[in-house]
Amino acid sequence: MAPVGCVRFASWLTCLLAVLQLNSCYGQAPVSVRLVNGPSPNEGRVEILYNDQWNTICDDKWNNGEAEVVCRQLGYGTDNVTPRSLAYYGEGSGPIQRVECYGWEDSWESCTVSSGNSSCGHYEDAGVRCEAPISVRLVNGPSPNEGRVEILYNDKWNTICDDKWNYGEAEVVCRQLGYGTDNVTPRSLAYYGEGSGPIQRVECWGWEDSWESCTVSSGNSSCGHYEDAGVRCGTDVSTTLDPFQWPATTTDYYGGIYNVQLVNGPSPSEGRVEIWYNGQWNTICDDNWNLEEAQVVCRHLGYSTDKVVAWSSAFYGQGSGPIQHIQCSGWESNLGSCSLTSGDSICGHNEDAGVTCGYTNTGITNRTTTYRTSPRVIGSMSFVGVSLFLLTIIAVVAVVFVCSQQKISPSAAMGMQQLTTPTTNPAPHPASTMPMPAPVCVDVPV
Repeated sequence: MAPVGCVRFASWLTCLLAVLQLNSCYGQAPVSVRLVNGPSPNEGRVEILYNDQWNTICDDKWNNGEAEVVCRQLGYGTDNVTPRSLAYYGEGSGPIQRVECYGWEDSWESCTVSSGNSSCGHYEDAGVRCEAPISVRLVNGPSPNEGRVEILYNDKWNTICDDKWNYGEAEVVCRQLGYGTDNVTPRSLAYYGEGSGPIQRVECWGWEDSWESCTVSSGNSSCGHYEDAGVRCGTDVSTTLDPFQWPATTTDYYGGIYNVQLVNGPSPSEGRVEIWYNGQWNTICDDNWNLEEAQVVCRHLGYSTDKVVAWSSAFYGQGSGPIQHIQCSGWESNLGSCSLTSGDSICGHNEDAGVTCGYTNTGITNRTTTYRTSPRVIGSMSFVGVSLFLLTIIAVVAVVFVCSQQKISPSAAMGMQQLTTPTTNPAPHPASTMPMPAPVCVDVPV
């Protein structure tokens, strides 16, 4: 028989091991959301782990707020988030859920979840493109699209040695930054000044989407900062990426990158459609301007695509500058996915296109601030408005009742005065010579 001390020690050790195992289990937070079938880790079809299986999300309530919550939960930034609809990343399988968020939540579990199986199909599976972490930058250039190339490597900013720095490498950097790859100019010999820190060699084929897909090797032993590489990117936006990742209406973030605005309308959700293209604002010819194109514009700007109206013949007045043709299928999430051709030779500004978007704004985002009106907030405001209206009716009825009581017969009034006259002596204060004002009542028609 084992000594009592050994038994107690064994029991204590068993308990300790059990506690450690329990802590290790709880310390591993289960993954409850994932992005599937996207071209990069920061985008794809959204799937949530719900009732012990992976569910897709219906796009009926899928707006900027919900997309931002998913990106935040996955550790991505919430600027330049692009919600996707209509199975943009392919159809999933299994149950379908509806998710409604305000936009400030840390995880989808804090949002409202309801079944979407009865009213949604997998052709409506929602997706998202989150803000990719910044891993490359252009430094010390005269404009945002040029400068010394620096990459975030091993948690430090590194410069690039110009030994292997050619057009292929320069095009990859410009493509990753969202610039066009036409008229790219690689620079060598510290053209934009010498940097500091580690130096890397980067070798690319030229078709890659990011420098991370290229071959990277140390250049510290054979390169100096007098060989720091630079680049001047093209001013036209690349059409292989999503150039309209900023659904802002009037920001001019980088020269040459598309934006879209609605001009001369009575409200922010309607007006003449203008796009920023080739460094200036262009109007849209109404020759191919139909409901499909108008819906894409509204979706791009964050407005609802319900009750969209496409206007022609310069309904919101004539613009100026170049004119473009745009043709869309209607499912696109932004104008960058549509076909764009010049309309200068066959269109005049008397044909400038316009649009009236749906009343629900799902989030107009510029590069610094996000404005979003949640449907729940709208519902709360409506409830407050109805409540104030009912209180006003009650107050009017109360005034009518009080005034009618003051118009009773003189005998009844005298009786009420006798009932209300105090029998005790008044307090020894000098009586005021100012008569008390009588209440003023008006006849309110009922």
